[in-house]
Amino acid sequence: MRKYIINGILALGLLSFGACNKSEKTAQNHPAEGQVIDTLVSTPNEMYQGVLPCADCEGIFTTITLAPDQTFDKTDYYLGKNEYFTEEGSYTVDASTGIYALSSNNDKATQYYQREEGKLVLLNDKKEKNTGANAHTYELEQLSNDDYHFTQSPVEGFLIIGHEVSSFRPANSAKVYWIEDPSGELQKRYEVIVKDKKTPYFPVKANLVLEKDTKKAEGFAEDYDGVVVVKKLLDLKLISVGN
Repeated sequence: MRKYIINGILALGLLSFGACNKSEKTAQNHPAEGQVIDTLVSTPNEMYQGVLPCADCEGIFTTITLAPDQTFDKTDYYLGKNEYFTEEGSYTVDASTGIYALSSNNDKATQYYQREEGKLVLLNDKKEKNTGANAHTYELEQLSNDDYHFTQSPVEGFLIIGHEVSSFRPANSAKVYWIEDPSGELQKRYEVIVKDKKTPYFPVKANLVLEKDTKKAEGFAEDYDGVVVVKKLLDLKLISVGN
């Protein structure tokens, strides 16, 4: 799951979320069973992303990847602070409620989510849903595992370049591609944007024209869903709530 660890904070598409509220009301009952879907994660891995409320930042851009072997990867990108953290661990499932208990290898407190059709819903420590006007901000949407078809049209997505890493994920897609930059322009622009960031793998928003490389992937590229070649760089910028 190496590519998911490195690329976990890549895009859900255009980011959006409601105002943060630490005093959000919570329901007194467990989530309704009628909303629960099949609780078994199937192959391939399921990836969910969204912006969760944050007490002291613009929002937490969170990505969770669930694997069929009951392990997970999770990344949290703090918008406005330009910081992100990764963690791995295992999860258990309550089949009667569809509630997933995520236990981190970092000894962090267990987090609870309910798996519903096309989304994961963050619960409180009592396994209850949040309610109120901003309840939707506790939801992570599932990304598509369908193959992405590249054309001559620009593609918005999220880019990471670093040691042994050069990856791009189209918006709203769970597919992660090794990206080749023949001219070197993309890497130069990327390094200018991330030069003062602490992490070695920092994501940025990219708007590119890409071409799928049909040759067999080699080396590190073998871990990805394919190889794409940069034909034109249109825009590169830090991730924010507005973009």
